[in-house]
Amino acid sequence: MKNVKLRLFIFVIICIVFYYDYFTSCNNFNYIKFKCKTMTKDKPVPVENTTTDSAFFHAVNHIKSFEGFRSKVYLDNDGSPTIGYGHHLRQGENYQNISDSLASIILEQDLQKYLDRVEAKHKVKGDTLLALGLFSYNCGPGALDRAIDNGLLDNPQKILQYCHYKTKDKAGNITVHKSNQLLTRRKYEFALLN
Repeated sequence: MKNVKLRLFIFVIICIVFYYDYFTSCNNFNYIKFKCKTMTKDKPVPVENTTTDSAFFHAVNHIKSFEGFRSKVYLDNDGSPTIGYGHHLRQGENYQNISDSLASIILEQDLQKYLDRVEAKHKVKGDTLLALGLFSYNCGPGALDRAIDNGLLDNPQKILQYCHYKTKDKAGNITVHKSNQLLTRRKYEFALLN
C-alpha cells in the first residue's frame, strides 16, 4: 500500500511540475488579438466579452475535433510525414512518438504561425482572421492565397468549394475525393466570415 501511495504522490508532483511549465510557457505565445465569437464544433455562437485566449483555444479545440490525435508519425493524405493533430514534420524535426500534451503545444504554435502569416499578408482581423487561419491550417497557405486571389474575401461563399482532397497511390496516380468532413469545416469557416 505504501508503494502505491508513493507512486501516486510522485505522479501528482510530476503533473504539477508539467502543468506549471506548460502554462507558464503558454504565456510566451503571441496570442491573437481580437474579439471573436465563441465556437462550438458545428458553428460559432455570438457571445459578448469573449476573451482573446478563449477564442484562440476554441479554435485549437475545433482543429482537434477534426484532425484527431496520433501519437506516432503517419503519412497524411498528401504523403507528408505527420504527427499529433495534423502537424507536418519539418526538416530537422524527428518526433517518433509524442504525448497529447506535447501535440497540443505544437498545434497552438502552428496555428499561431498561420494566424500571424494571414494577418500580415492579408491585413484581416477578428473573425475573418480566425476563419482564414483555420482554412490555412487545414489546406495550407498556398491554397489560402489562391482562394483569396480567386475572390474569397469578396465572396465568402466560395470557401464552400474547398471540400476536396487528393491522394496519390504507389504508382503516382492522383485521385480527388469529396469530403463531407471538409465541407463541415468550410461551413464553420463560412459562418465566421459572415
